[in-house]
Amino acid sequence: MIRFKGRSLELFQNLKTDSIYACGTVRKTRKHIPKDFKPDKDMSRGDSDWRISTDEMVCVKWMDNKPVHFLSNFHDPGDTQLISRKQKDGSTKDISCLPTFMILEILN
Repeated sequence: MIRFKGRSLELFQNLKTDSIYACGTVRKTRKHIPKDFKPDKDMSRGDSDWRISTDEMVCVKWMDNKPVHFLSNFHDPGDTQLISRKQKDGSTKDISCLPTFMILEILN
């Protein structure tokens, strides 16, 4: 895994042009990140909303305790997988989500 700062839509597009596939979190305030996602108040934990651009860049908003935004240049937003998320009471719950969120398994 290559870690880098300055993740942006332009960077992911340039990487894809060079056949380098990337996926990671991105700030919602970054330039060219969609602003028309569902409002936070209309989403509960585990919900997601995604947008795909004409050049197949996928941007996903996923609600955990707070919203998390992901950007990917190779994931298919139609695929879903189950991940385990810890609940407030200590139990775990399987949540259906896009493969982009498998990064959560690495981060947790």
